[in-house]
Amino acid sequence: MPGEPPAVIVGTRPRRSETARDRNLIIPLILVVVFVILGLLLRALVAPLILTATVVLSFAAALGVSALFFNHVFGFGGADTSFAELIREPECPGKAAPGRRVTVRSGMPDDA
Repeated sequence: MPGEPPAVIVGTRPRRSETARDRNLIIPLILVVVFVILGLLLRALVAPLILTATVVLSFAAALGVSALFFNHVFGFGGADTSFAELIREPECPGKAAPGRRVTVRSGMPDDA
């Protein structure tokens, strides 16, 4: 709107190495915590191992089936099949509502 100050988005996005490091730390940590809790609740070692393995395998199967459907059934051949990044920089940083100016500064060099 005329006379309205421009919106400024300032921040830093995590680098790919930081995201991968966090992912490689958090996922095994969660699996170990779930295994320990199941072990305490079930008072066994084999049952929590089997239950944890079925959770991991079902996650992998769901990921594979969804990739199969998106690539071959729906025809999204260019879909990103990498692990989902929850924090992404906007695809079109200059896009804004009509009459509104937006400035995007990440504060970090692009490490693509």
